[in-house]
Amino acid sequence: DCPCCQEPEVTGVEISKDVQDAIHREVESSPEAETGGVLLGYIEDRTAIVVRATGPGPNAKRTARRFERDVDYIQSEVDSAAREFGEGGLYIGEWHSHLEKHPEPSGRDVLSLSGIAEAPNYATRCPVMLIAGIDTNTAKVSEVHAWSFPVSRRMCEVELTVRLEEPAQKLVVNSSVASS
Repeated sequence: DCPCCQEPEVTGVEISKDVQDAIHREVESSPEAETGGVLLGYIEDRTAIVVRATGPGPNAKRTARRFERDVDYIQSEVDSAAREFGEGGLYIGEWHSHLEKHPEPSGRDVLSLSGIAEAPNYATRCPVMLIAGIDTNTAKVSEVHAWSFPVSRRMCEVELTVRLEEPAQKLVVNSSVASS
């Protein structure tokens, strides 16, 4: 019954090959500075299903040790996904790169995602984070790892799965029919 030892609400992250390729393209186009975005999708059977990973936005701030997303751009992407996918396109977490081969969350990463887990306006009690490590010698992604950040509990590394086919989209359809 220990809240620190319980498994988190999210124990895995699943991305499509298209999402993986989009992240790799963004990271490899910026080998000298961190980059990132948000993850949009839904949670099903304790797995975060990512249907889209945004880019950083045109006004993002990026250095070799820090990334700050373009908030207005990201909000428009979140709004667009909500319109397109309904409950299947909700904010579920963040992704970014580290200029190292074997990435681990920094103290800033932990504080940021722990804060998101507790913030009521994000509507997620267990956001996930993907970090792509880049080999600065080759400017190629070396590996990508996933973590979940359950509210009021310790973060934990979770399994990251890449699907070769697109996941089924979770759409919410308004079934009411207007009468004339």
